[in-house]
Amino acid sequence: MKPPGDAPFWGCSNRGVLFHEVAADGALGIKAGMKAAGLKVPQRPDLFHLMQDGTKISQRLERNAYKAMATTIRAWNALDDFTSPNSKRGRPRHSKRSLEEAEALEEAAIDALDNWRWLLNQLRQALEPITPSGQIASTDAIRQRAQIITALMQQLGRKDVSEFATSATEKLDLLLAPICSLEQTLAPLRIDLDAESEFAIIRGWQRRDEQALSVQKLFPPSLHSLAQPFWDALDRY
Repeated sequence: MKPPGDAPFWGCSNRGVLFHEVAADGALGIKAGMKAAGLKVPQRPDLFHLMQDGTKISQRLERNAYKAMATTIRAWNALDDFTSPNSKRGRPRHSKRSLEEAEALEEAAIDALDNWRWLLNQLRQALEPITPSGQIASTDAIRQRAQIITALMQQLGRKDVSEFATSATEKLDLLLAPICSLEQTLAPLRIDLDAESEFAIIRGWQRRDEQALSVQKLFPPSLHSLAQPFWDALDRY
């Protein structure tokens, strides 16, 4: 079976399947297949793969932290053998680094891991279309927050982190495009909504599947004409 990235696969767009946009991880197969099939729709980066790249950095920093912790343990053991009044048989344990050096490296490695994990989580949260307070996110606010986060990433002083931050910055406009579209679609509906009603509509949409909710069940008739198109727009996001 051919992978979903060749022209025949994308050619299904000519058989009644309509694409609004395509998310891709940067692989050439999807782009080539879209071109061969004549599929002219916006192509945006895949947020999943961006976060996957970030996870790889997390794993690398975690290995560095454990390695630094092991170095500190060896330094403690070496110091213990050197200062112990009761000599042990065999060669005393040795460490290439002093205890002070090892502890400093361990602290730096743990700090780098903690700071990176926090920043990566902040970036992921910043790219959500719905804020923690249950409102539709402002594209301008997301952009500002993401730019601050990537600037802080650059200050960690690691090449891989710097490259990730640069890549995220370069892809920011494309990553924000669906959120911008959602914000523009909902703008006319939000004019007549107070913050409490908007929160209720969004909260209901988030729980609609697990609790088998519908606009008709959840809201009074006065809100049906606003809530239903609101839900429809969120479904298309």
